[in-house]
Amino acid sequence: MDRPAGPACAYDLQSAEEPGPPVSSHTDPGDSMQWVARQYFHHRSVLMQGWGAVLLLVAGALWVWLGFQLAGQQDVYCHRTMSGSCEVDTGLPKQLTVLGISAPLSVVGAGLLVAGTVRRQTSAHVFEVIEMQKSEERNRQK
Repeated sequence: MDRPAGPACAYDLQSAEEPGPPVSSHTDPGDSMQWVARQYFHHRSVLMQGWGAVLLLVAGALWVWLGFQLAGQQDVYCHRTMSGSCEVDTGLPKQLTVLGISAPLSVVGAGLLVAGTVRRQTSAHVFEVIEMQKSEERNRQK
C-alpha cells in the first residue's frame, strides 16, 4: 500500500518524530500509560496488516498455480490396467486441494488486512480528536 510522503496524521507524526511518550509542560502519569497503550494497539494493527498481506500473497501464488494447472491440463488421462480397461485420471483432487487451501487463505488474509487498516485509521482518528479536545481545553484556560 502506498502512503503519502510524510506523516498522514498527528499519530504518525508523533510516533515518527519522537521515540518516547509525548512531552508536554504538564505531563501527568496517565499520558505515559496512554502512549504505551496506543503504541501497543498500533503495533498489533501493523501485525494484523502484515499477516493479512502475507496470507494474500500466499493465496495469490496458489491461485496462479491453480490457473497453470487448469490451463495446462489435458482433458483426460487414460491409464491402461492389466485387464486392458482404461482407468480415467483427471488430476482433479490435486486441483481441488489447491482451491480448498487458497480460498480460506484469501478470505482470512483480506479480513486481517482490512481489520488492521481500520484499526490504524480509527486509532489515528481517536488520537486526533483527543488532541483537539486537549487543545481546546488549553485555549479555554488561557
